[in-house]
Amino acid sequence: MPFQKGIDKVPGSGKKKGSKDQKTLAWERIGEYVTGEGADRYLSILAKLPDKDYKIEFRAIVEYFRPKLTRAQIQTEVSSELTDAILKAFDVIDEESDIFEPDNIRN
Repeated sequence: MPFQKGIDKVPGSGKKKGSKDQKTLAWERIGEYVTGEGADRYLSILAKLPDKDYKIEFRAIVEYFRPKLTRAQIQTEVSSELTDAILKAFDVIDEESDIFEPDNIRN
């Protein structure tokens, strides 16, 4: 029953304490798909890509895994060590390609 001015609330009616509303339940279902079936599908597609395309997509998805704001809050020493390690790894993978030149990076 919708709210009507002047009518007292019936005890025990309404949402129970601690219960989740429909929007929360919907977001939880979306999250389950994204981290379950959606992630599996994404990984299978990613595995089929050529190295050049794989590196582009990998760099794009890393932003969702570790957002820039979170990275900015990491201590500078740890952050610079991690950055150095990542750059070294990409250098090994990408010795002959110009994929990481500024003109080739997708935003």
